[in-house]
Amino acid sequence: MSKLKEYQNPEVLRKLYWEEGLSLNKIAKKFSRNSTLILHYMKRFNIKRNPPHGRKLNVDKETLENLYWRKKLSLGKIAKIFSVNAGTILYNMKKFNISRENRKPIQLPKINFTKEMLEDLYWKKRLNMNEIAKNFGLSSTLVLKYMKRFGVPRRPSNEEKIIIPKALLEHLYLDKRFSSLRIGYTLGFDHRFIRKRLEKFNIPMRSLSEALTKYSKTSFSGDLKEKAYMLGLRAGDVHSKRQHKIIRVQSTTTHPAFLEMMKDVFDKYSNVGIYKFFNKGFNSWQWFVYSDLNHTFNFLLEKPQEIPDWILDDEDLFFSFLGAYVDAEGSWVVLKSHEKFVRFVFKISSMDKRILEQSKHKLNELGFRTHLYLRAKAGTSNKQGTKYSKDFYSLMMYRKSDVIRLAQILLPLSCHKEKIAKMNLVLNNSTKKWVEVKDEILELRKGIKESRLNQSISDN
Repeated sequence: MSKLKEYQNPEVLRKLYWEEGLSLNKIAKKFSRNSTLILHYMKRFNIKRNPPHGRKLNVDKETLENLYWRKKLSLGKIAKIFSVNAGTILYNMKKFNISRENRKPIQLPKINFTKEMLEDLYWKKRLNMNEIAKNFGLSSTLVLKYMKRFGVPRRPSNEEKIIIPKALLEHLYLDKRFSSLRIGYTLGFDHRFIRKRLEKFNIPMRSLSEALTKYSKTSFSGDLKEKAYMLGLRAGDVHSKRQHKIIRVQSTTTHPAFLEMMKDVFDKYSNVGIYKFFNKGFNSWQWFVYSDLNHTFNFLLEKPQEIPDWILDDEDLFFSFLGAYVDAEGSWVVLKSHEKFVRFVFKISSMDKRILEQSKHKLNELGFRTHLYLRAKAGTSNKQGTKYSKDFYSLMMYRKSDVIRLAQILLPLSCHKEKIAKMNLVLNNSTKKWVEVKDEILELRKGIKESRLNQSISDN
């Protein structure tokens, strides 16, 4: 025979209910059961309960009069003092003939409701009575009382089936990208009601980060050449981070050509924002450029530490990656040679040793002659006083035919106008002498220098 549980023991129940004065709810809570089960066992064991008007209290008339009349406590507050219900207090007050007639009735909060106010809250803003009551610290019963007083009709129970078609909401919210606030204003409803309808129809809600931006975001095309180019930028000067569900790509520069490059690459997917700021680290003004992209650009979150195999294994994808990396880190140099002639130098300088090694190996495979040099050790500083956190390397190409061939390959892949201008300079002047190209070279250098942000500011 199984052992009886405590709440099934009549002696335990009598002691808790009559000696300790616990209510059915408190006894039920003590045993983690519901009050209906406790009542079942009390009836089963013929344990008498308090009369409907409450149990007797071990309290005198003077104490009750003091609490009720002098301290002005309500029946509920007095009942709380003695751990009983308000009916018990009322029963004992009647027993002692303690009058309640001259006490002021409980004052409900004074709300200057008007018919127009309730119609606006209930019909236009589509709040239910519980929501209205909560806003004013009242009970829904009191709100219903005022609605009846002013003759404000209730909404029909089948209203949800006939208000705002799903197709209309999808068109406004998904196609036109209206906010719930704007849809509500357009259709004459409160935005909270609109959001309820969106949830009702299982229309996917925009995330907080998507909702807070006024610019739409297009998913990545999936084109591998474009992906390789973007990864080349990410390996260079373009940084990326997650903000909620948004992927922000960003960089700083003093070159307007870099800003145009960022627009060419990312503007078709999202807005490209630009603003000027003072960089204390460099003691100069710079541009901050950024674009907030959707989750399909997750591949840009991590900076590549090496060129992925799927890029290295495909010549076209490799040059797409290299073109972007050159746009970020590379340079094309046109120099005077032997008093009369022109020589070309191609250079990529960075601390990404592994990427430079892979690029050198791949270019050598394709017939280019390249050289990799250690330019500065970690911990040393450049002429501007910037300290290198890692070893600094340069990948160089000196053979004129190689530089020309590489320029021919990368020219259609580049998005950086300064780099494009220099590649055109290389290709258009490969057979000329220095005296024939000197003015063009100096003019290009001057134009690039004057276009830089610091130069333009110093001139003002």
